[in-house]
Amino acid sequence: EWSSPLAVFEATLAHEQKVTGLINDLVDVAHAESDHATNIFLQWFVSEQVEEEESVGGVLEQLKLMGDAQGGLFMMDRELAKRSPSSGTAESE
Repeated sequence: EWSSPLAVFEATLAHEQKVTGLINDLVDVAHAESDHATNIFLQWFVSEQVEEEESVGGVLEQLKLMGDAQGGLFMMDRELAKRSPSSGTAESE
């Protein structure tokens, strides 16, 4: 259980950073072993983690700016609901 939405996203960012570190460790092993095929395979995951950390970090920054503003979570929820599931960005209308 978390004490606030801010705490949820702080924990989420920490988790994403841990996942990034684990993927980076795999890339390091692929480099050390000169396993180019595995390195190429892992690059998708590296790119995905950059996007994930950026996405979570953006929400975290919005929550920090919002503070205790009434209605802020409602507005943020509406904005996040517009995101495309595949890209994590707002859909074009």
